[in-house]
Amino acid sequence: MGFVTYNKQRNLARDVVRESDLRSIAQILETSLTQGEFLREAIKDRLPNPDPDATGTTKEETIRGKKFTIGYFGTTAKTKYDGQMSVFPADPSTREPYIYGKSEDGESFFLAAELEVGKKYILSNFGLESESGLALVTPGKAPEIGNVTPPPSKQPETPNPSQPETPKQPETPKQPETPKEPEKPKPKTPEIPKLQEPSKHDRHMDCLTFERMGAKQVVTGFSSTVKDNCRQNLVIPESKDGYPVTDIKARAFENQTGMQSVYGPNIETIGVSAFFNDTGMSRITFPKVKTVGQGAFSNNTQLTVVNMPSATTIGYGAFMYAYNLEEIYLKEATEIGERAFSSSFGYINAYGHYYGSGRKGSITKVTLPKVKNIGNHAFYNNNIGPGKEDISLGLEADGNIIIGTEAFKDNNIVSLEGVASPYEIGAGAFQNNKITAVDFSKTKYIRDSAFYNNNLETIDLGTKLTNIGDYAFYENSINSITFPSQLNSVGSSAFAQQRNIQPPIKVVDKYSAVSRERANGAFNQQIDYKRER
Repeated sequence: MGFVTYNKQRNLARDVVRESDLRSIAQILETSLTQGEFLREAIKDRLPNPDPDATGTTKEETIRGKKFTIGYFGTTAKTKYDGQMSVFPADPSTREPYIYGKSEDGESFFLAAELEVGKKYILSNFGLESESGLALVTPGKAPEIGNVTPPPSKQPETPNPSQPETPKQPETPKQPETPKEPEKPKPKTPEIPKLQEPSKHDRHMDCLTFERMGAKQVVTGFSSTVKDNCRQNLVIPESKDGYPVTDIKARAFENQTGMQSVYGPNIETIGVSAFFNDTGMSRITFPKVKTVGQGAFSNNTQLTVVNMPSATTIGYGAFMYAYNLEEIYLKEATEIGERAFSSSFGYINAYGHYYGSGRKGSITKVTLPKVKNIGNHAFYNNNIGPGKEDISLGLEADGNIIIGTEAFKDNNIVSLEGVASPYEIGAGAFQNNKITAVDFSKTKYIRDSAFYNNNLETIDLGTKLTNIGDYAFYENSINSITFPSQLNSVGSSAFAQQRNIQPPIKVVDKYSAVSRERANGAFNQQIDYKRER
Protein backbone atom coordinates (compact mmCIF):
# COMPACT_ATOMS: atom_id res chain seq x y z
CA MET A 1 0.00 0.00 0.00
CA GLY A 2 2.80 2.38 0.94
CA PHE A 3 4.61 1.66 -2.33
CA VAL A 4 1.45 2.35 -4.37
CA THR A 5 0.92 5.62 -2.50
CA TYR A 6 4.54 6.60 -3.11
CA ASN A 7 4.23 5.92 -6.85
CA LYS A 8 1.03 7.91 -7.02
CA GLN A 9 2.62 10.88 -5.26
CA ARG A 10 5.72 10.64 -7.44
CA ASN A 11 3.63 10.63 -10.62
CA LEU A 12 1.57 13.55 -9.37
CA ALA A 13 4.76 15.46 -8.60
CA ARG A 14 6.09 14.80 -12.10
CA ASP A 15 2.85 16.02 -13.69
CA VAL A 16 2.92 19.21 -11.64
CA VAL A 17 6.53 19.80 -12.74
CA ARG A 18 5.48 19.35 -16.38
CA GLU A 19 2.62 21.82 -15.99
CA SER A 20 4.89 24.30 -14.20
CA ASP A 21 7.55 23.94 -16.92
CA LEU A 22 5.03 24.61 -19.69
CA ARG A 23 3.73 27.69 -17.90
CA SER A 24 7.33 28.92 -17.55
CA ILE A 25 8.04 28.38 -21.26
CA ALA A 26 4.75 30.05 -22.21
CA GLN A 27 5.68 33.10 -20.13
CA ILE A 28 8.98 33.50 -21.97
CA LEU A 29 7.35 33.02 -25.39
CA GLU A 30 4.68 35.61 -24.60
CA THR A 31 7.40 37.93 -23.37
CA SER A 32 9.28 37.48 -26.67
CA LEU A 33 6.19 38.56 -28.57
CA THR A 34 5.70 41.64 -26.37
CA GLN A 35 9.36 42.61 -26.24
CA GLY A 36 9.66 42.06 -29.97
CA GLU A 37 6.92 44.65 -30.48
CA PHE A 38 8.85 47.13 -28.34
CA LEU A 39 12.01 46.48 -30.38
CA ARG A 40 10.12 46.45 -33.70
CA GLU A 41 11.45 43.00 -34.43
CA ALA A 42 9.94 41.16 -37.41
CA ILE A 43 6.95 39.11 -36.24
CA LYS A 44 8.32 35.86 -37.67
CA ASP A 45 11.57 36.28 -35.72
CA ARG A 46 10.08 36.89 -32.27
CA LEU A 47 9.61 33.21 -31.41
CA PRO A 48 12.27 30.49 -31.80
CA ASN A 49 11.71 27.78 -34.39
CA PRO A 50 10.83 24.24 -33.23
CA ASP A 51 13.69 21.73 -33.25
CA PRO A 52 13.38 18.67 -35.51
CA ASP A 53 13.46 15.10 -34.20
CA ALA A 54 16.44 12.74 -34.38
CA THR A 55 15.77 12.15 -38.09
CA GLY A 56 15.96 15.88 -38.80
CA THR A 57 12.26 16.36 -39.55
CA THR A 58 9.44 18.45 -38.14
CA LYS A 59 5.72 18.07 -38.77
CA GLU A 60 3.52 20.56 -40.63
CA GLU A 61 -0.13 20.75 -39.64
CA THR A 62 -3.03 23.19 -39.99
CA ILE A 63 -4.80 24.00 -36.73
CA ARG A 64 -7.75 26.40 -36.62
CA GLY A 65 -6.90 27.73 -40.06
CA LYS A 66 -3.21 28.36 -39.29
CA LYS A 67 -0.26 26.37 -40.56
CA PHE A 68 2.01 25.17 -37.72
CA THR A 69 5.49 23.69 -37.66
CA ILE A 70 5.62 21.12 -34.83
CA GLY A 71 8.75 19.84 -33.18
CA TYR A 72 10.50 20.42 -29.86
CA PHE A 73 11.34 23.35 -27.59
CA GLY A 74 15.03 22.50 -27.65
CA THR A 75 18.43 23.67 -28.88
CA THR A 76 17.18 26.56 -31.05
CA ALA A 77 15.20 27.99 -28.14
CA LYS A 78 18.10 27.45 -25.78
CA THR A 79 20.37 29.45 -28.10
CA LYS A 80 17.84 32.29 -28.40
CA TYR A 81 17.33 32.51 -24.64
CA ASP A 82 20.98 31.97 -23.70
CA GLY A 83 21.57 33.58 -20.30
CA GLN A 84 17.85 33.90 -19.64
CA MET A 85 17.18 30.32 -18.60
CA SER A 86 19.80 28.97 -16.23
CA VAL A 87 18.00 25.61 -16.03
CA PHE A 88 16.40 24.54 -19.31
CA PRO A 89 12.97 22.86 -18.94
CA ALA A 90 12.79 19.17 -19.81
CA ASP A 91 10.44 16.30 -19.01
CA PRO A 92 11.23 15.18 -15.41
CA SER A 93 10.99 11.50 -16.38
CA THR A 94 12.54 11.22 -19.86
CA ARG A 95 14.70 14.39 -19.72
CA GLU A 96 13.56 15.11 -23.28
CA PRO A 97 12.41 18.60 -24.43
CA TYR A 98 8.72 19.41 -24.61
CA ILE A 99 6.61 19.38 -27.80
CA TYR A 100 6.36 22.87 -29.32
CA GLY A 101 4.44 24.25 -32.28
CA LYS A 102 4.88 27.66 -33.96
CA SER A 103 2.52 29.16 -36.52
CA GLU A 104 3.77 30.18 -39.95
CA ASP A 105 2.93 33.85 -39.27
CA GLY A 106 4.95 33.77 -36.03
CA GLU A 107 2.09 35.03 -33.89
CA SER A 108 0.85 31.80 -32.29
CA PHE A 109 2.36 28.90 -30.39
CA PHE A 110 1.36 25.87 -28.36
CA LEU A 111 3.21 23.56 -25.96
CA ALA A 112 2.33 19.99 -25.00
CA ALA A 113 3.42 17.40 -22.45
CA GLU A 114 2.34 13.80 -21.86
CA LEU A 115 1.07 13.36 -18.29
CA GLU A 116 1.33 10.26 -16.11
CA VAL A 117 -2.47 10.17 -15.89
CA GLY A 118 -2.74 9.43 -19.61
CA LYS A 119 -3.70 12.89 -20.82
CA LYS A 120 -1.95 15.72 -22.64
CA TYR A 121 -1.37 19.05 -20.94
CA ILE A 122 -1.50 21.82 -23.54
CA LEU A 123 -0.85 25.55 -23.32
CA SER A 124 -1.17 28.07 -26.14
CA ASN A 125 -1.69 31.78 -26.75
CA PHE A 126 -4.71 31.28 -28.99
CA GLY A 127 -7.13 29.36 -26.76
CA LEU A 128 -6.30 25.89 -28.03
CA GLU A 129 -6.49 24.24 -24.62
CA SER A 130 -9.64 25.90 -23.24
CA GLU A 131 -11.04 29.24 -22.19
CA SER A 132 -9.19 29.07 -18.87
CA GLY A 133 -5.85 28.29 -20.46
CA LEU A 134 -5.06 25.61 -17.87
CA ALA A 135 -7.39 22.72 -18.63
CA LEU A 136 -6.18 19.17 -19.14
CA VAL A 137 -6.98 18.03 -22.66
CA THR A 138 -7.53 14.38 -23.50
CA PRO A 139 -5.55 12.96 -26.44
CA GLY A 140 -8.73 12.71 -28.48
CA LYS A 141 -9.38 16.44 -28.17
CA ALA A 142 -5.80 17.56 -28.57
CA PRO A 143 -4.35 18.37 -31.99
CA GLU A 144 -2.54 15.39 -33.48
CA ILE A 145 1.12 16.14 -32.97
CA GLY A 146 2.46 12.80 -34.09
CA ASN A 147 4.85 10.29 -32.60
CA VAL A 148 7.95 12.35 -33.19
CA THR A 149 11.22 10.65 -32.29
CA PRO A 150 12.92 12.65 -29.53
CA PRO A 151 16.11 14.50 -30.50
CA PRO A 152 19.36 12.74 -29.56
CA SER A 153 20.81 15.32 -27.18
CA LYS A 154 19.83 15.25 -23.51
CA GLN A 155 18.99 18.42 -21.63
CA PRO A 156 20.73 19.20 -18.32
CA GLU A 157 19.16 17.34 -15.44
CA THR A 158 16.78 19.24 -13.21
CA PRO A 159 17.40 18.78 -9.46
CA ASN A 160 14.84 16.50 -7.81
CA PRO A 161 12.11 18.76 -6.30
CA SER A 162 11.11 18.39 -2.68
CA GLN A 163 7.61 19.58 -3.37
CA PRO A 164 5.99 20.82 -6.63
CA GLU A 165 4.25 24.07 -7.38
CA THR A 166 0.76 23.73 -8.78
CA PRO A 167 -1.17 25.32 -11.65
CA LYS A 168 -2.82 28.69 -11.37
CA GLN A 169 -6.52 28.68 -10.52
CA PRO A 170 -9.00 29.92 -13.16
CA GLU A 171 -9.91 33.58 -13.05
CA THR A 172 -12.60 34.44 -10.50
CA PRO A 173 -15.68 36.29 -11.75
CA LYS A 174 -16.05 39.88 -10.67
CA GLN A 175 -16.56 39.90 -6.93
CA PRO A 176 -19.87 40.79 -5.34
CA GLU A 177 -20.13 43.69 -2.97
CA THR A 178 -19.40 42.75 0.60
CA PRO A 179 -21.19 44.21 3.59
CA LYS A 180 -19.37 46.94 5.45
CA GLU A 181 -17.68 46.04 8.70
CA PRO A 182 -16.66 48.17 11.63
CA GLU A 183 -13.45 49.93 10.71
CA LYS A 184 -10.23 48.69 12.24
CA PRO A 185 -7.44 51.07 13.22
CA LYS A 186 -5.30 51.56 10.12
CA PRO A 187 -1.57 52.18 10.02
CA LYS A 188 -0.73 55.69 8.98
CA THR A 189 0.08 56.05 5.29
CA PRO A 190 3.67 57.18 4.82
CA GLU A 191 3.98 60.83 3.86
CA ILE A 192 4.40 61.42 0.13
CA PRO A 193 7.51 63.46 -0.65
CA LYS A 194 6.90 66.90 -2.12
CA LEU A 195 7.31 67.31 -5.84
CA GLN A 196 10.56 68.97 -6.83
CA GLU A 197 10.58 70.84 -10.12
CA PRO A 198 13.74 71.38 -12.14
CA SER A 199 15.35 74.79 -12.19
CA LYS A 200 13.37 77.29 -14.27
CA HIS A 201 14.54 77.90 -17.82
CA ASP A 202 12.97 78.24 -21.26
CA ARG A 203 10.76 75.41 -22.41
CA HIS A 204 12.37 73.50 -25.28
CA MET A 205 9.84 74.43 -27.96
CA ASP A 206 12.24 74.34 -30.90
CA CYS A 207 13.68 70.97 -29.95
CA LEU A 208 10.40 69.13 -30.35
CA THR A 209 7.84 68.21 -32.99
CA PHE A 210 4.10 68.31 -32.35
CA GLU A 211 0.84 67.09 -33.80
CA ARG A 212 -2.42 68.87 -33.07
CA MET A 213 -5.34 66.60 -32.22
CA GLY A 214 -8.54 68.56 -31.71
CA ALA A 215 -8.08 70.95 -28.83
CA LYS A 216 -4.72 69.58 -27.68
CA GLN A 217 -1.13 69.21 -28.82
CA VAL A 218 0.70 65.87 -28.83
CA VAL A 219 4.49 65.66 -28.57
CA THR A 220 5.76 63.33 -31.31
CA GLY A 221 9.53 63.45 -30.74
CA PHE A 222 12.68 65.48 -31.16
CA SER A 223 13.10 67.82 -34.12
CA SER A 224 15.96 67.43 -36.58
CA THR A 225 17.75 70.41 -34.97
CA VAL A 226 17.64 69.12 -31.40
CA LYS A 227 20.53 70.36 -29.24
CA ASP A 228 22.40 68.37 -26.61
CA ASN A 229 21.24 70.54 -23.69
CA CYS A 230 17.64 70.06 -24.80
CA ARG A 231 18.06 66.31 -25.14
CA GLN A 232 19.81 65.88 -21.79
CA ASN A 233 17.33 67.73 -19.57
CA LEU A 234 14.12 67.99 -21.55
CA VAL A 235 11.41 70.42 -20.45
CA ILE A 236 8.17 70.01 -22.40
CA PRO A 237 6.21 73.26 -22.95
CA GLU A 238 2.82 73.64 -21.34
CA SER A 239 1.19 74.84 -24.57
CA LYS A 240 1.83 75.47 -28.25
CA ASP A 241 -0.07 77.81 -30.55
CA GLY A 242 -2.69 78.34 -27.86
CA TYR A 243 -3.39 74.62 -27.33
CA PRO A 244 -2.31 72.70 -24.20
CA VAL A 245 0.42 70.07 -24.63
CA THR A 246 -1.16 67.11 -22.85
CA ASP A 247 0.05 63.91 -24.56
CA ILE A 248 3.29 62.19 -25.54
CA LYS A 249 2.94 59.95 -28.56
CA ALA A 250 3.86 56.25 -28.53
CA ARG A 251 7.60 55.71 -29.08
CA ALA A 252 8.21 59.46 -29.22
CA PHE A 253 11.56 59.30 -27.38
CA GLU A 254 12.49 55.63 -27.46
CA ASN A 255 16.12 54.47 -27.66
CA GLN A 256 17.61 57.84 -26.71
CA THR A 257 21.10 57.56 -25.23
CA GLY A 258 21.61 61.18 -24.19
CA MET A 259 18.49 61.86 -22.11
CA GLN A 260 19.02 62.35 -18.36
CA SER A 261 15.77 63.94 -17.15
CA VAL A 262 12.39 65.05 -18.42
CA TYR A 263 9.82 67.46 -16.98
CA GLY A 264 6.31 67.73 -18.46
CA PRO A 265 4.23 70.19 -16.39
CA ASN A 266 1.01 69.73 -18.39
CA ILE A 267 1.32 66.13 -19.67
CA GLU A 268 -1.64 63.87 -18.82
CA THR A 269 -0.99 60.80 -21.00
CA ILE A 270 2.28 59.05 -21.84
CA GLY A 271 2.04 56.66 -24.79
CA VAL A 272 3.24 53.10 -25.30
CA SER A 273 7.05 52.81 -25.20
CA ALA A 274 7.34 56.61 -25.21
CA PHE A 275 10.69 56.56 -23.37
CA PHE A 276 11.54 52.90 -23.87
CA ASN A 277 15.24 51.99 -23.54
CA ASP A 278 16.44 55.48 -22.59
CA THR A 279 19.27 53.97 -20.59
CA GLY A 280 20.71 57.29 -19.38
CA MET A 281 17.45 58.65 -17.93
CA SER A 282 17.67 59.15 -14.15
CA ARG A 283 14.75 61.45 -13.25
CA ILE A 284 11.19 62.01 -14.56
CA THR A 285 8.66 64.57 -13.33
CA PHE A 286 5.06 64.70 -14.56
CA PRO A 287 2.86 66.43 -11.95
CA LYS A 288 -0.42 66.05 -13.93
CA VAL A 289 0.01 62.72 -15.71
CA LYS A 290 -2.92 60.32 -15.29
CA THR A 291 -2.04 57.40 -17.55
CA VAL A 292 1.34 55.81 -18.21
CA GLY A 293 1.27 53.48 -21.21
CA GLN A 294 2.67 50.01 -21.75
CA GLY A 295 6.45 49.87 -21.55
CA ALA A 296 6.66 53.67 -21.34
CA PHE A 297 9.86 53.70 -19.26
CA SER A 298 10.86 50.07 -19.64
CA ASN A 299 14.62 49.41 -19.66
CA ASN A 300 15.44 52.81 -18.13
CA THR A 301 18.20 51.16 -16.15
CA GLN A 302 19.51 54.38 -14.53
CA LEU A 303 16.11 55.75 -13.45
CA THR A 304 16.10 56.61 -9.74
CA VAL A 305 13.39 59.28 -9.27
CA VAL A 306 9.75 59.08 -10.41
CA ASN A 307 7.48 62.00 -9.53
CA MET A 308 3.91 61.33 -10.71
CA PRO A 309 1.61 62.45 -7.87
CA SER A 310 -1.55 62.40 -10.04
CA ALA A 311 -1.03 59.10 -11.91
CA THR A 312 -3.99 56.72 -11.64
CA THR A 313 -3.11 53.98 -14.16
CA ILE A 314 0.30 52.40 -14.73
CA GLY A 315 0.43 50.16 -17.80
CA TYR A 316 1.93 46.76 -18.53
CA GLY A 317 5.70 46.76 -17.98
CA ALA A 318 5.75 50.55 -17.67
CA PHE A 319 8.88 50.55 -15.47
CA MET A 320 10.12 47.03 -16.10
CA TYR A 321 13.91 46.67 -15.91
CA ALA A 322 14.22 50.02 -14.10
CA TYR A 323 16.68 48.30 -11.77
CA ASN A 324 17.74 51.39 -9.81
CA LEU A 325 14.31 52.57 -8.68
CA GLU A 326 14.22 52.40 -4.88
CA GLU A 327 10.94 53.92 -3.69
CA ILE A 328 7.52 54.08 -5.37
CA TYR A 329 5.07 56.79 -4.21
CA LEU A 330 1.89 56.90 -6.31
CA LYS A 331 -0.72 58.41 -4.03
CA GLU A 332 -3.56 58.44 -6.62
CA ALA A 333 -2.84 55.19 -8.45
CA THR A 334 -5.70 52.68 -8.55
CA GLU A 335 -4.45 50.32 -11.28
CA ILE A 336 -0.94 48.85 -11.46
CA GLY A 337 -0.46 46.82 -14.62
CA GLU A 338 1.13 43.45 -15.09
CA ARG A 339 4.95 43.51 -14.65
CA ALA A 340 4.77 47.30 -14.13
CA PHE A 341 7.77 47.40 -11.77
CA SER A 342 9.12 43.90 -12.24
CA SER A 343 12.89 43.63 -12.46
CA SER A 344 12.71 40.65 -14.78
CA PHE A 345 10.65 38.38 -16.97
CA GLY A 346 11.93 35.55 -14.83
CA TYR A 347 10.17 32.65 -13.21
CA ILE A 348 11.47 30.61 -10.27
CA ASN A 349 9.44 27.47 -9.66
CA ALA A 350 8.90 25.77 -6.32
CA TYR A 351 12.16 23.88 -6.60
CA GLY A 352 14.39 26.89 -7.14
CA HIS A 353 14.70 26.51 -10.93
CA TYR A 354 15.01 29.92 -12.56
CA TYR A 355 13.44 30.49 -15.96
CA GLY A 356 13.79 34.02 -17.26
CA SER A 357 16.02 37.04 -17.55
CA GLY A 358 16.96 40.08 -15.56
CA ARG A 359 18.43 40.77 -12.15
CA LYS A 360 17.14 41.66 -8.70
CA GLY A 361 15.48 45.07 -8.58
CA SER A 362 16.25 47.80 -6.02
CA ILE A 363 12.73 48.82 -4.94
CA THR A 364 12.63 48.75 -1.13
CA LYS A 365 9.46 50.73 -0.41
CA VAL A 366 6.02 50.89 -2.07
CA THR A 367 3.21 53.28 -1.11
CA LEU A 368 -0.09 52.94 -3.01
CA PRO A 369 -2.86 54.21 -0.68
CA LYS A 370 -5.69 54.09 -3.27
CA VAL A 371 -4.74 51.03 -5.27
CA LYS A 372 -7.50 48.52 -6.17
CA ASN A 373 -5.82 46.19 -8.65
CA ILE A 374 -2.20 45.08 -8.73
CA GLY A 375 -1.36 43.05 -11.84
CA ASN A 376 0.51 39.80 -12.19
CA HIS A 377 4.24 40.05 -11.39
CA ALA A 378 3.88 43.80 -10.81
CA PHE A 379 6.70 44.05 -8.22
CA TYR A 380 8.24 40.65 -8.80
CA ASN A 381 11.89 40.10 -7.82
CA ASN A 382 12.64 43.34 -5.96
CA ASN A 383 13.87 44.13 -2.43
CA ILE A 384 10.71 45.47 -0.76
CA GLY A 385 11.13 45.31 3.01
CA PRO A 386 12.10 44.44 5.64
CA GLY A 387 10.57 47.39 7.56
CA LYS A 388 6.92 47.21 8.67
CA GLU A 389 6.12 50.40 6.76
CA ASP A 390 7.94 49.45 3.57
CA ILE A 391 4.72 48.28 1.91
CA SER A 392 1.46 50.23 2.18
CA LEU A 393 -1.46 49.25 -0.07
CA GLY A 394 -5.07 50.34 -0.28
CA LEU A 395 -5.47 52.07 3.09
CA GLU A 396 -7.55 54.78 1.36
CA ALA A 397 -9.04 52.57 -1.36
CA ASP A 398 -12.78 52.63 -1.96
CA GLY A 399 -13.59 48.98 -2.55
CA ASN A 400 -11.95 45.58 -2.55
CA ILE A 401 -8.33 45.01 -3.49
CA ILE A 402 -7.15 42.31 -5.88
CA ILE A 403 -3.49 41.26 -5.86
CA GLY A 404 -2.38 39.34 -8.96
CA THR A 405 -0.26 36.26 -9.54
CA GLU A 406 3.28 36.54 -8.12
CA ALA A 407 2.78 40.30 -7.70
CA PHE A 408 5.24 40.52 -4.79
CA LYS A 409 7.04 37.22 -5.16
CA ASP A 410 10.72 37.13 -4.23
CA ASN A 411 11.01 40.25 -2.07
CA ASN A 412 11.99 40.78 1.59
CA ILE A 413 8.55 41.65 3.01
CA VAL A 414 8.22 40.95 6.73
CA SER A 415 4.83 42.46 7.58
CA LEU A 416 1.61 43.28 5.74
CA GLU A 417 0.28 45.46 8.56
CA GLY A 418 0.15 48.40 6.14
CA VAL A 419 -1.87 46.45 3.57
CA ALA A 420 -5.66 46.64 3.59
CA SER A 421 -7.23 43.17 3.65
CA PRO A 422 -7.34 41.99 -0.01
CA TYR A 423 -10.46 40.46 -1.55
CA GLU A 424 -8.35 38.08 -3.64
CA ILE A 425 -4.71 37.07 -3.27
CA GLY A 426 -3.30 35.56 -6.47
CA ALA A 427 -1.18 32.46 -6.97
CA GLY A 428 2.29 32.95 -5.52
CA ALA A 429 1.48 36.59 -4.75
CA PHE A 430 3.74 36.75 -1.69
CA GLN A 431 5.77 33.61 -2.24
CA ASN A 432 9.34 33.59 -0.93
CA ASN A 433 9.13 36.49 1.53
CA LYS A 434 9.45 36.64 5.33
CA ILE A 435 5.89 37.62 6.24
CA THR A 436 4.74 37.13 9.83
CA ALA A 437 1.31 38.84 9.84
CA VAL A 438 -1.61 39.24 7.39
CA ASP A 439 -5.12 40.70 7.66
CA PHE A 440 -7.62 38.26 6.09
CA SER A 441 -10.77 39.96 7.43
CA LYS A 442 -12.09 40.77 3.91
CA THR A 443 -10.35 38.00 1.99
CA LYS A 444 -12.48 35.57 -0.03
CA TYR A 445 -9.88 33.78 -2.19
CA ILE A 446 -6.32 32.70 -1.39
CA ARG A 447 -4.85 31.11 -4.51
CA ASP A 448 -2.14 28.46 -5.01
CA SER A 449 1.20 29.06 -3.24
CA ALA A 450 0.08 32.57 -2.20
CA PHE A 451 2.20 32.52 0.98
CA TYR A 452 4.52 29.65 0.09
CA ASN A 453 7.77 29.92 2.09
CA ASN A 454 7.11 32.68 4.64
CA ASN A 455 7.25 32.96 8.45
CA LEU A 456 3.56 32.92 9.44
CA GLU A 457 2.92 31.33 12.85
CA THR A 458 -0.64 32.09 13.94
CA ILE A 459 -3.21 33.24 11.38
CA ASP A 460 -6.83 34.36 11.56
CA LEU A 461 -8.58 33.50 8.30
CA GLY A 462 -11.48 35.83 9.06
CA THR A 463 -15.12 35.02 8.30
CA LYS A 464 -15.43 35.55 4.52
CA LEU A 465 -12.83 33.14 3.14
CA THR A 466 -14.25 30.48 0.77
CA ASN A 467 -11.24 29.01 -1.04
CA ILE A 468 -7.66 28.15 -0.13
CA GLY A 469 -5.48 26.93 -3.02
CA ASP A 470 -2.88 24.19 -3.23
CA TYR A 471 0.33 24.89 -1.27
CA ALA A 472 -1.11 28.25 -0.19
CA PHE A 473 0.72 28.24 3.18
CA TYR A 474 3.33 25.60 2.41
CA GLU A 475 6.56 25.99 4.43
CA ASN A 476 5.62 28.41 7.21
CA SER A 477 5.55 27.87 10.99
CA ILE A 478 1.80 27.60 11.63
CA ASN A 479 0.89 25.55 14.72
CA SER A 480 -2.83 26.32 14.93
CA ILE A 481 -5.56 27.43 12.57
CA THR A 482 -9.34 27.90 12.45
CA PHE A 483 -11.39 27.12 9.34
CA PRO A 484 -14.24 29.69 9.02
CA SER A 485 -17.76 28.44 8.41
CA GLN A 486 -17.84 29.93 4.86
CA LEU A 487 -14.84 27.87 3.74
CA ASN A 488 -15.70 25.58 0.81
CA SER A 489 -12.37 24.08 -0.18
CA VAL A 490 -8.79 23.63 0.98
CA GLY A 491 -6.20 22.67 -1.61
CA SER A 492 -3.69 19.86 -1.57
CA SER A 493 -0.77 20.41 0.83
CA ALA A 494 -2.09 23.88 1.61
CA PHE A 495 -0.52 23.74 5.08
CA ALA A 496 2.19 21.14 4.52
CA GLN A 497 5.81 21.30 5.67
CA GLN A 498 5.35 23.64 8.64
CA ARG A 499 8.76 24.42 10.14
CA ASN A 500 9.93 24.53 13.76
CA ILE A 501 6.68 23.32 15.29
CA GLN A 502 5.70 20.52 17.63
CA PRO A 503 2.88 18.36 16.14
CA PRO A 504 -0.02 17.88 16.33
CA ILE A 505 -1.17 21.07 14.59
CA LYS A 506 -4.42 22.28 16.12
CA VAL A 507 -7.23 22.64 13.55
CA VAL A 508 -10.60 24.04 14.64
CA ASP A 509 -13.33 23.75 12.00
CA LYS A 510 -16.32 26.10 12.43
CA TYR A 511 -18.54 23.63 10.53
CA SER A 512 -17.16 24.53 7.12
CA ALA A 513 -17.73 22.45 3.97
CA VAL A 514 -14.24 20.97 4.37
CA SER A 515 -14.30 17.32 5.43
CA ARG A 516 -11.94 15.78 7.97
CA GLU A 517 -10.37 13.72 5.16
CA ARG A 518 -9.79 16.84 3.06
CA ALA A 519 -8.34 18.64 6.06
CA ASN A 520 -5.90 15.77 6.56
CA GLY A 521 -4.86 16.13 2.90
CA ALA A 522 -3.98 19.77 3.46
CA PHE A 523 -1.30 18.83 5.99
CA ASN A 524 1.52 16.32 5.83
CA GLN A 525 1.98 16.45 9.61
CA GLN A 526 -0.16 15.15 12.45
CA ILE A 527 -3.19 17.32 13.22
CA ASP A 528 -5.65 17.59 16.08
CA TYR A 529 -8.92 18.21 14.18
CA LYS A 530 -12.10 19.39 15.94
CA ARG A 531 -15.39 20.76 14.70
CA GLU A 532 -17.04 23.35 16.91
CA ARG A 533 -19.30 26.36 16.69
